[in-house]
Amino acid sequence: MKKNERKLTEKEKLLLGESFNPEGKELINQRTIAHGLCAEYNAASELDEARRIDILNCLLGELGRDAFIQGPIQLDYGFRTFIGDRTYINF
Repeated sequence: MKKNERKLTEKEKLLLGESFNPEGKELINQRTIAHGLCAEYNAASELDEARRIDILNCLLGELGRDAFIQGPIQLDYGFRTFIGDRTYINF
């Protein structure tokens, strides 16, 4: 590594498709947040569509228009998951 080059974070390596250490502090934090959001989504009633959409918008890289995800869900990070328009996902 050159003198002025900064080292990539584990998340940056993940996003670039490089080998990364999932035990890096930043990724542990991201995983903890994602697991919590998944638990909230799984506990939310399917009738509370607004709440479930809010959770997915916090969790996912992108949530397409008129997409529906049947719970339960479990994602380690979520930010790399992109759901297209009019997608239906069941368990």
